[in-house]
Amino acid sequence: MRRVLRTFWTVLREVAFALSAQPSRPGASPAERANKAAQAERLRQAPEATLLDAARQVGAQGAKATLGQPTPAARRRS
Repeated sequence: MRRVLRTFWTVLREVAFALSAQPSRPGASPAERANKAAQAERLRQAPEATLLDAARQVGAQGAKATLGQPTPAARRRS
């Protein structure tokens, strides 16, 4: 009986938290923490962006827009 009441209370508490848009547990879940750590590691390993790289990319996008060519992002959407 005690286990049933505890389970009922847990379900009721979770439903109340869900209806009030509040997290039921503080902090990130282990999966979220692992994803965040992996993303941070990928960012550390990524090469630094230089001004020349940015200018090259802007120039390429401008040339494609001038010629009416779709960008890779536009091709993926269609």
